[in-house]
Amino acid sequence: MIATALTTLALASLAVASTTSETHMSTQAKPSIVLVHGAFANASGWGPVIALLQKDGYTVSAVENPLESLDGDVATTKRLIDAQKGPVVVVGHSYGGAVISGAAVGNPNVKALVYVAAYVPEAGESIAKMSEGFSAPPLLTALLPDAAGFLYIDRAKFHDVFGADIPAAQAQVMAVSQKPLHNSTFTATLPAVAWKTTPSYFILPTEDRAINPDLHRFAAKRANAKVTELKGSHVIFLSNPEAVAKVIKEAAPWCSLRTTSAWWIRLRPSGTWREWALRPLSPVSPLWADARCNSWRASSCSPPGIGSGRRRWGCSSSRPHCWLTISGGSHLKCGAAK
Repeated sequence: MIATALTTLALASLAVASTTSETHMSTQAKPSIVLVHGAFANASGWGPVIALLQKDGYTVSAVENPLESLDGDVATTKRLIDAQKGPVVVVGHSYGGAVISGAAVGNPNVKALVYVAAYVPEAGESIAKMSEGFSAPPLLTALLPDAAGFLYIDRAKFHDVFGADIPAAQAQVMAVSQKPLHNSTFTATLPAVAWKTTPSYFILPTEDRAINPDLHRFAAKRANAKVTELKGSHVIFLSNPEAVAKVIKEAAPWCSLRTTSAWWIRLRPSGTWREWALRPLSPVSPLWADARCNSWRASSCSPPGIGSGRRRWGCSSSRPHCWLTISGGSHLKCGAAK
């Protein structure tokens, strides 16, 4: 009779009961994904990306921000991030980049930030300030104010300035359902920003007409973000959801472990890496383990140090993971390498 107990979260330690026959036990540390929309949009725009992430087994949440103030949107987003269990990857589009920069501050569970055609302000720097020195994008000439200080995009210009690479009918629906942004958000600032201490990724659409692509390049470089340039408009998550989901998954490394015997297991984050520390409970037990990790690159793979026992190690550029089979004690590093 096989007795097993295996639950692993980041920074968790546990023991797996001994067995003499082969049993496949799997534990995964897939981060939750929190998606944050930008101005003139709502959470439903993430639909295609959500479907792709859920298909791969990720837990996904999409915040619905009121867009009435930067502080208010940061607070709303922070509540959703804080409600997640275990590691989290936070994704922000456009103005949502400023929101996640503030909402993720001080949360050790946030393992990565993904900016999608987004503003990435410095602490104490407004969106208006960081935009100085860059030519104004066509979006600015399409903004219309209302009596309450909210801005919205002229419906007749929405397709051209916001999402020229999506069908006109889809853009028209977005124009009709757009959520206006209060103009105070352009001059609001954050007391601290999460990208200072959190690994960051940036998806840069080269045909963005809502934010100057050169401003994107400046912001991404300043944040030391890993940049993926894609041909597309400001709503690249709608015109190319597969590419956007791919980057999000790259920022969300995970590992799974199968073993036939008793191990002490620890999952410890180290930058963008995850390390399995494997220890046999009995040195005479027949032990093997097979670990698989996503988000590898063939050039980044290298055998971990083996404490004892046999090993097999392999990498393939055609497969999205490296694998390791061992017997005896070992350490296995697993995750996304920059």
